[in-house]
Amino acid sequence: MSWKEAHSKLKPVSIFRHIGHINLQILELLMKSFTLIVALFLSFILTNIVKLYTPKDKLLAVWYYIIIFVISLPIFALFVMSLEHHLSLKTYTLYNV
Repeated sequence: MSWKEAHSKLKPVSIFRHIGHINLQILELLMKSFTLIVALFLSFILTNIVKLYTPKDKLLAVWYYIIIFVISLPIFALFVMSLEHHLSLKTYTLYNV
């Protein structure tokens, strides 16, 4: 179905809902950009900390990298998940008012 056909079959929404939808799209783009910036910043900091405290023994260094990865991955996943839930809640309240 073309864009024009699809929008002709949908009931028109109020201007306030349309503006709210645009705001949600902008918020989603900002949240994704913010997530990427925070991820890059934290990875830069984590890389420097790991280099600073990496043991000289190669076997200990491997375990050290594994532990850092296991700790940092869930923290970042929780951060991203909380941002996504915030966006979902805003979308739900916009369309179910």
